[in-house]
Formats: sequence, structure tokens, C-alpha cells
Amino acid sequence: MASMIVVSSLRASACRVVNEETVFAAGFFILISFIYKGHIKRIRDILYTSCAEHTQVVKDRIQSVEQMKDVVSVTEGLFALSKETAQLESEAFVQCQKVALAAEVKAVLDSWVRFKQQAKESEQAELVKSVVDSVLKSLSNEKTQMDISPPLLLRSSVRVSFHWGFPSPSLNA
Repeated sequence: MASMIVVSSLRASACRVVNEETVFAAGFFILISFIYKGHIKRIRDILYTSCAEHTQVVKDRIQSVEQMKDVVSVTEGLFALSKETAQLESEAFVQCQKVALAAEVKAVLDSWVRFKQQAKESEQAELVKSVVDSVLKSLSNEKTQMDISPPLLLRSSVRVSFHWGFPSPSLNA
């Protein structure tokens, strides 16, 4: 029992007969065309979404590059600052070297002053020793003892008499 469908066409006066395989084939092709159109629409949506995302990423990148448009002036400023910092560090190093040199010179001069002071003290000690030796040697001489004794005795008697209330002898006698 094959069913048949009669389709009449308005343009032509002829009638066409369609059997069920033809209807099935037509339905299958219509279904495939809807599935195909849906798949194409899904792929198109994915591509449009990817395109929109890519466009947004490019716009964001352009904005980030625009924010960096002043990087040249900032870099030049930082370079000038680093150059000035290097100059100041160089000057600080020179000053530290000057301070170290001054400290070394001071230490040498202090050492020289101590050496001169010790030499002077040693020379004075030798002079004192030679003078004391000379005086002791001359005191051991009898003639010198005779020359020194009478005036000393006279002075000491003046002091003793003055201290005890005795009349003082004249210094000329």
C-alpha cells in the first residue's frame, strides 16, 4: 500500500505523483539543511565571538601602549637621575679618599711630633745628666769646696740668727 500524493502545479496543467520515498527524501534533505544551517550558525557565532574578543584585546593593547607613550621622557628623566647619582657617588668617594688621606697625614704628623718630643726629652735628660755630673765633679774638687763654703756658711748663719732672733752678722764681713 503505497501511498501517493498528487501535487498539482498551477503553472502547468500536469499533475505530478509523489510517492513516500520522495517525501522521505525531501523531509530528510530539509532536516539536514536545518542541521547544517544550525551548525553554520554555531560556527559563525564562535567566529564572531572570537573576532570580538580579539578586537577587544587589540584595543586593550593599544590603550596600554598609549599609557606608555611617555616612557621615553620618563626613561630620559631616569637616565639623568642615574647620571647625577653616579656623579654624586663619585664625589662622595673622592671626599672619603680625602678624609682617609687627611687621617693618614694626621697620624704621620702625630707620630713625628711624638718622636721629636721623645728626642727633645732624651736630649734634655742627657743635658741634665751632664750638668749634674759636671757639678758633682766640680764639687768633689777641694778648691771649689773652699770657694763655696764661706759664703754658704755666712748665709745660713744669717738665716738662723734672723729666725731665732739673734742679731744678723753683716754680709760683707
